[in-house]
Amino acid sequence: MTRQNAYVRHYQMWDELVEHPEWSKHETSHWVDIDDNDIMHDCYLCEIHFFAPHDVDEARYCPKCPLKKVSKRSCVEDKPTTWFDVWRLTKPGETRRKYATLIRDCVIPYLTAKSMQKLGIEP
Repeated sequence: MTRQNAYVRHYQMWDELVEHPEWSKHETSHWVDIDDNDIMHDCYLCEIHFFAPHDVDEARYCPKCPLKKVSKRSCVEDKPTTWFDVWRLTKPGETRRKYATLIRDCVIPYLTAKSMQKLGIEP
């Protein structure tokens, strides 16, 4: 999977979760044909950034992940206070929609013009 493809898939999946805050990631159309073992941590960003070259001391904290860069928190930290954890642990409603939107939009700065056009995002 290319980095750009992962960003597009991430955006598409989280866009569905913005529209359907009661859903889990596995209920989106992007998981229908995917074996859970194919995508690391069920996350397209982990899939491309978890094994990316980085300093050994920072391996656990995914320093190149767009979500980490924007939120200043790694999803693998011990405390359940990351954007993903707030989304995951919150009941369906506006707070869950808000965090799904933040997670979805973290990849926008990394999308190419072609990807943005495919997703219907204005540059």
